[in-house]
Amino acid sequence: MSQKASLLFVNSTVDKLEMLEAAIQGLPIDMIHVISWDMALNRVQNTELALAIIDSQLCSDFGNAALQAFIREMEIPLILMPDDHTLEGVQQMVLQFNQPIDVMIPSFGSGMLRHKIQFFLKLHAQEREVEHVTQKLQGCMVNTDLLTQKVTELDAAKTEFLTGISRTVHATMNGVIGMLDIALDETVGDKVKDCLYTARSSANGLVAMMNDIVDISSIEAGEIPIERKHCSLSDILLDIDSLLQAQMIEREGTFDLTLQQPIPARSIWTRFD
Repeated sequence: MSQKASLLFVNSTVDKLEMLEAAIQGLPIDMIHVISWDMALNRVQNTELALAIIDSQLCSDFGNAALQAFIREMEIPLILMPDDHTLEGVQQMVLQFNQPIDVMIPSFGSGMLRHKIQFFLKLHAQEREVEHVTQKLQGCMVNTDLLTQKVTELDAAKTEFLTGISRTVHATMNGVIGMLDIALDETVGDKVKDCLYTARSSANGLVAMMNDIVDISSIEAGEIPIERKHCSLSDILLDIDSLLQAQMIEREGTFDLTLQQPIPARSIWTRFD
């Protein structure tokens, strides 16, 4: 259930209470009645108010500096109810204030007063809704900042993990590749030599794959530079053939690569970004 709004009625007499009570009958609003400026200011400072109504008895002294200071202190919508003979002066005076101020002479009756009160109640409800939405947005912004920080921390942890794995694989594969190079220097049969070349190519491929994994992590972190490399299309295709031939032998399959001549001798550009 929504909380009722509060209306402050400033009146030094009780002659307008019946009209005001009739105007607010059935509306979601509680009336607070005070009879002096000091009491009114105390309420303004300690109560959330949707609206204040100042009666004609006090509006007749509207030119008084104390009254003007009081209205500035209010900083909430006001309905001023001057007498007929002070109406013009009040209408001129309200132009210097920034908050919404409506002027109504009491002879207009409770129906007109009710209409004006309803208008300010809607205005107050909209302001509260805007405050509520603003608070939710601020909360979302805080949550977004926390999530961004968490993602950054996770990215840093992932990069550190992958870098460590890459170093381990590099160290291991360097040993494997070194041993394969030593084996290739020995006098062995052509079939064994082909197997050794394929093993070395596979080891180099694993190292390259680990470099790519680290590069992907760096790309996600926005830390990888743009690099351009020359690469030979025929060499790439022959490396692929060597890698797949070993797999085909294991699976008892076949893979044939035929390079139709002429293959462009020039290198192609590969972009890493």
